[in-house]
Amino acid sequence: MDDAGKTIISLTEMINTSLGAVERVKEEKNKVSEMLESIFDNDPAYMEANEQAKAAAKVKGQAKKAIMRTPQAADLDRKVTDLKQHLKELNSSLSDYLNEYIRQTGSMQFEDSTGKVRDIKMKYGF
Repeated sequence: MDDAGKTIISLTEMINTSLGAVERVKEEKNKVSEMLESIFDNDPAYMEANEQAKAAAKVKGQAKKAIMRTPQAADLDRKVTDLKQHLKELNSSLSDYLNEYIRQTGSMQFEDSTGKVRDIKMKYGF
């Protein structure tokens, strides 16, 4: 087996080890979170405050709905939604361009139109 093959096998083992560790820590975090939640659920003062907060949130939600029914707020909400979608599309294109730039140049830095050198950060995950 050549060095590239050994490297891939080693990398695969490290990824699998990391995935296993991530899954184990997630399970433990969930157990500990449940234990903490149980403490809150069994505290009468917290439960009373929580009920008051829910009631206040309901009133706030009703006020927000009333405001969102106004033409001005509804129009601005549509504009925000459209701008978010446009920004998502622009970022997707930029990501594609940067991936191709890295592939072509091998560089993880890019000099923008103002002369500022920017580090390219890759995001990976499952």
